[in-house]
Amino acid sequence: MKFFNKYLFLAILGAFLISLSTSCEKEGPEGPKGLDGKDGVPGLNGKDGTNGKDGKDGNANVKSVNFVVEIDEWIKDDESSYHYEKDIPAITEQIANTGDVRLYVKTKNYSFLQPLPYTYLDWLVINYGYKTGKIRIDLTLNDPVMKLSDMDFEFFKVVIIEGSALAKSVNYNNYEEVKAYYNLE
Repeated sequence: MKFFNKYLFLAILGAFLISLSTSCEKEGPEGPKGLDGKDGVPGLNGKDGTNGKDGKDGNANVKSVNFVVEIDEWIKDDESSYHYEKDIPAITEQIANTGDVRLYVKTKNYSFLQPLPYTYLDWLVINYGYKTGKIRIDLTLNDPVMKLSDMDFEFFKVVIIEGSALAKSVNYNNYEEVKAYYNLE
């Protein structure tokens, strides 16, 4: 039995060593790519979100632009006159020919927008004109004591109205009425 156990042990040991030596071989070249698998079952659609709030109605035929003119942006024409020009691309040739452009000024002294032309006690006169793509503001100080730095302008507002949107029932010298009629901010 000793003899048999010894040979059995040697046989198992030999088989083990042979298996170790053959498992250390290098890999061969990569085989061909397999076929793609089938697509999975589509998932369920998600729940729709809630609808957003409706926006405020507007008027596509009317645009408005606010802007500030700093003291150093006014161009001095003479001792008492100044002007300022602003590019306003919304003033198209069609607007200049058949529409209307209104200009208002907000000063620190008033809570509402003043329409231009604007005269204050004959010592301040503000007028404006426009052409395609531009608006020009002319300012005259008729009191030699007053200076441009005394002006209290907060901002100017241009309202650009296509000819098809003009309304005879609107008082264009009253910005609040213009704002309400055209749904402006």
